[in-house]
Amino acid sequence: MQVLIENKALALQPKNLFLLFSLTLFLTLFIVLSLPLSEISTRYYILLISIPICLFIILDFKLTLSILIISLFININFFYFSISELLVAFVVLSFLLTHRFEFIEINNKIYFYFIIFIISLLPSYYNIITDIPEALPLSLHLLFFVMIFSIVGLHISDYKQIRYFLILFLTVSILNGLYVIFIALLTGNRVFGFSGIMYVDYVGYSIIISFLYLMINKSRRLLILFAFSTFSLALIFTQTRSIWLVTGVTLLLIFIHLFIKNKRYNISRLKISLAFVFVVATILVFTFIIRDVNKGYFERVEIKKMEQTDDPMRQTLQINSLVTRYFIWSIAWDAFISSPIIGVGIYGFPFISEKYSTLDPFLYETFVEELTPHETFLAILTESGIFGFIGFMLFLTTTIWYSIKNYRNSKSDQELFYSEIILWLTVYTFFSMIITDAWLWGHGIILWGFLLGMSIANRKMLNLNRMQIN
Repeated sequence: MQVLIENKALALQPKNLFLLFSLTLFLTLFIVLSLPLSEISTRYYILLISIPICLFIILDFKLTLSILIISLFININFFYFSISELLVAFVVLSFLLTHRFEFIEINNKIYFYFIIFIISLLPSYYNIITDIPEALPLSLHLLFFVMIFSIVGLHISDYKQIRYFLILFLTVSILNGLYVIFIALLTGNRVFGFSGIMYVDYVGYSIIISFLYLMINKSRRLLILFAFSTFSLALIFTQTRSIWLVTGVTLLLIFIHLFIKNKRYNISRLKISLAFVFVVATILVFTFIIRDVNKGYFERVEIKKMEQTDDPMRQTLQINSLVTRYFIWSIAWDAFISSPIIGVGIYGFPFISEKYSTLDPFLYETFVEELTPHETFLAILTESGIFGFIGFMLFLTTTIWYSIKNYRNSKSDQELFYSEIILWLTVYTFFSMIITDAWLWGHGIILWGFLLGMSIANRKMLNLNRMQIN
């Protein structure tokens, strides 16, 4: 497939830029000042005031995309949308102002199977339109997703750009990691830093990236070693055992892969074995140190204690997190059984879960109400039925195979290194989907879209390099 790439900046005149900024600022201030403070929360004021700033920076697409990555670590949501999703509009506008592209550039299997996935979801909209129309806007998650992986795939044209975005992500991640460690040591509590609970997956990504840098890339080893150790410690302090398992399994597969393919990376198997021992030893040392500092730290079995205020005896209710998830999963399964072919409606479960609940009202309100199914494959099955599930699995397996094929087609050290990172982040994402549905909305779907965009860009660069060689 011949790939055509033409990214040319379309500069606006300073006079027009000033008029655009001034007009937007005036309109924004007018809206802000016309709204009573009691009728709108502070975060919405911040959102409105930031609009002219965002419009000002859209003429620099690299800066706009960088801000999108940083926004992944800002734990602010509006309704069911994260701040990163809202910034997609500015990313699209910035891209259109600064880039030219040919539609042939988006001619690959990813789009074909994504369209199949969307078509497979269409029957579920019958229940959305008839029963839960309030869930209809949530389909914007999928629109944001395809916009991000399309734009990132079109924009990135060399591996220096991928390196820049990876380093930016690691930089913000390590800042949050240090903050997590500090607060955890100070309070002894389970913390996620300023990024919120999505940091458990961010730090999983960070560990995978930093480990591959440590094993394959030979530059700045001490700095990467410090970063890897920080991420590992931060992950322990999040006290999220499911992500410990996902990260551990992914690292184990990477070790096995490197051990088998060691000649391709010019790494001795002794070195790989020593690296494995080092990682295990580091985690064990951190674990024992933390246990000595706070003996009760690892006694947490993800138990949530709540006082049932309507009970005159004020009995304490202790529920294991696996049990609370079972509450959600059982209701989601009952919802699927009620409509197994087309589902209850994509993104509709939080609005209709009460209809299928057999729990005590207190338990439902406490642990299930307005929550998603908390598992990607169950969420798709429940909300879009068998049709949607088949479409999703075709799309997901295509993205995984896409990254595997990119790895196999890599020839140079640079191609191999970045293909390796994208491949294992894709594998990590798949494993993470087994224990969470955060990849279907919010920051998660934007991060997944960015990763998929890098995979698409990687294929574009691999094909271009092959053509230049031939």
